[in-house]
Amino acid sequence: MRIWQKGACTGQKDTLSKNCFKDTRRFADLINAYCFHGEPLISPDDIQDCDSSVQTASPSKRGSLILREGFQDITRKIVCKT
Repeated sequence: MRIWQKGACTGQKDTLSKNCFKDTRRFADLINAYCFHGEPLISPDDIQDCDSSVQTASPSKRGSLILREGFQDITRKIVCKT
C-alpha cells in the first residue's frame, strides 16, 4: 500500500501536527527533547504565541515591488527568565 505520493501534500495544511503543538506542554516537551536532550529547561509558561502573518516584497520585471502576505500555521516565541 502506497500512502505518500509525490506532490500529494503540496499546499495542504498539516492539521495533525498543528493541533498537536497548539498545546504549549507538548511544544515545550518537543523543544526540551530536541534542544536540551530531555532536560526540562523550557516550561509551557515560557512559550508565547506570535503573529503568524508573513509579508514579503520582491521586485517585478517593471521595477516596482510585488507585495505578498501569507500565514504560517504556528508561530511561537520562547521567553526564558534568567
